[in-house]
Amino acid sequence: VVPHDGMITGEAAWRLGTGANGSPAVALYDAIHEIDYAADHVSLIAEDGQFVVNFVESENSSLGTIGMASVDDISFPTDEPVTVSLIEQSGPGTATWEFEQNQYRGTFDADGIYRLTFQANQGNVLGEPFTLTFLVNYAIDYSYAQWADSYERTHDLSAGSLEEPNQDFDLDGISNGIEYQLYWHGFDPTISDYHLVPTPRYVGDRAEFDFIRDLNKDDFANSELELAASFTPALGQEWQPWRRLFSEGAPDQFYEDGNELGNEIGPVICRQLVVPQATAERGFFRFELRSRN
Repeated sequence: VVPHDGMITGEAAWRLGTGANGSPAVALYDAIHEIDYAADHVSLIAEDGQFVVNFVESENSSLGTIGMASVDDISFPTDEPVTVSLIEQSGPGTATWEFEQNQYRGTFDADGIYRLTFQANQGNVLGEPFTLTFLVNYAIDYSYAQWADSYERTHDLSAGSLEEPNQDFDLDGISNGIEYQLYWHGFDPTISDYHLVPTPRYVGDRAEFDFIRDLNKDDFANSELELAASFTPALGQEWQPWRRLFSEGAPDQFYEDGNELGNEIGPVICRQLVVPQATAERGFFRFELRSRN
């Protein structure tokens, strides 16, 4: 159970900056709950194909952040006007982005899942590009079938091309279902994008692997398709399944723990796979897709 729902419906505000020195380029502000989301932790729900984004007024303080440590570094260097440009879009239809009456209004001409990449600038200062997710007449807990249909229409594929979650349409070594589960890493099931897989690391005798889990797609209890992980110190040896530390215990075994930034939590959450006693020479993580059916 998490206190925030990971979505903003109809209208949001953004805090914009340069994104320099490791700080984020944008935070999405939920005025109802007074919460700031990192861009890869929130879905913007465009009912009837419309969504409006405003600038956050200075008096709009944040009670908490989700997916980011702070919003203090998100700013441009002066008080001059900031403009925002749509530089890339992906979705089953066309998105138009217009500035009117001090608001940015997005209009979408087809239902589905959209990724829109923007860039903000202030005079000669150019911010880092950032990508937002819009769900047009889709619920936040959209199904695998809806996800597959949206990408089939995005790329003009035949209906049913992505219907099998255990197949690998783009032949990049990641199944369609894994790409669905790891959506927030930027995966596209029709494009070879293995480079987006997070990189494991070895720190102080521990093997660690961070990834973003979407509890709307896998709630640990009732999901049709579940994302599970395993680890082995060497190929050919038995794979060790992960344990959820918060429910099953086993701190001396391979487990999944939290690694989220911010002081609030939503359903899109950074998790960490941990092998407490690992060897520095080699080790292998893998994800599996399991069906309760």
